[in-house]
Amino acid sequence: MKHLILIGLPGSGKTTAGRALAKALNLPFSDSDEAVEQAAQMTIPEIFRREGEPGFRARETAALRRLTGLPGRVIACGGGVVTVPENHDILRPGFVIFWNRTPDDIMSTCGLTGRPLLETTTLAQLYEQRLPLYRAWADATVDGRDFEAAVAQTAALWREKICAF
Repeated sequence: MKHLILIGLPGSGKTTAGRALAKALNLPFSDSDEAVEQAAQMTIPEIFRREGEPGFRARETAALRRLTGLPGRVIACGGGVVTVPENHDILRPGFVIFWNRTPDDIMSTCGLTGRPLLETTTLAQLYEQRLPLYRAWADATVDGRDFEAAVAQTAALWREKICAF
């Protein structure tokens, strides 16, 4: 079975949505950031301090390889997964959903403290840089502003696509 993969900005709700989708679709759930931290036995901010972004990205790619090697599941990816071209090949066999929320919407609903990249850039800058990649990598885009509606839409898209696999 293929994987249902969520991509999008940090704080867009991918992990929360992924857990809800896994429950609704009766699939296991994995979060790539959690997998990185578990394998490294360090938090993401610690990894960034010790190894920088390149070290974190290498660990993220390794985690994605492990997660996609498991039986079909919902996978919530870190916001920067699209910055590493190799990750596209790893995720491509799955059904990729761009969980889209604007920076202003994200900032109005959640705090983003402790996110290493947001110490040197803004969420709006990340959105501008990554939006073309999110769109190019996604099989479908879901507007994540209305959480329940977005989860229902994503589940419906999955059910429609899984029948085609």
